[in-house]
Amino acid sequence: MEDLGPLFNHISEPWHRQLAGLLLCLAAVSLAVSLNGIVTGRLRWVAAWVGIVVAPLMAFSVGHFALMEDAKRTDFCGECHVMKPVVQSVVAGNAALATRHVAIGAIPVGEACYRCHGGYGVWGGLGAKMNGAVHMLRAVTGTETLPLKTYEPFDVKECLQCHAQATGFRAVETHRMPPIQAALLSGEMGCTGTCHPAAHPAEALMGVPFEP
Repeated sequence: MEDLGPLFNHISEPWHRQLAGLLLCLAAVSLAVSLNGIVTGRLRWVAAWVGIVVAPLMAFSVGHFALMEDAKRTDFCGECHVMKPVVQSVVAGNAALATRHVAIGAIPVGEACYRCHGGYGVWGGLGAKMNGAVHMLRAVTGTETLPLKTYEPFDVKECLQCHAQATGFRAVETHRMPPIQAALLSGEMGCTGTCHPAAHPAEALMGVPFEP
């Protein structure tokens, strides 16, 4: 990729990683001190319980939170080789719908997967992160199947959340037709594959390395 200077480089390291690393170190130290105190008889069991159970549990909880936050990142999705062609197709430039959104800045490239596959509200975001973790588990165990598919049909309301009030969308005569609006709101009709191209190229979903 062409080097365009420091302004175009990724700058900040996610804060949650630093916090998770710090707590992991503190938990390891607490565990070591507690075990040493128990063996030498210099530490009461009540105090040792804090170092053996509470501190590691806190570190695990923050580590899990850090993993879920990392699951929002596009490059996190691209670390699994089966997903790499899809991520390549999103950022490399093509006629697919996801790429168009990234190209015009409608969704941030750093969280492109999460922004489209994460529903609105806290449960939508949590569901997207959990689905990402399941994909990661399937990739590690070699149980991922091709072509890649969404867990359920893509909710057209995710598209309408942004587009329904947009001037350009409302100006299209087809969108103004009551039968079309009813079909979109009911989920009977989707945006992709009907009037607009598919979100991702078919070859990318089959795991074929993407070439723009």
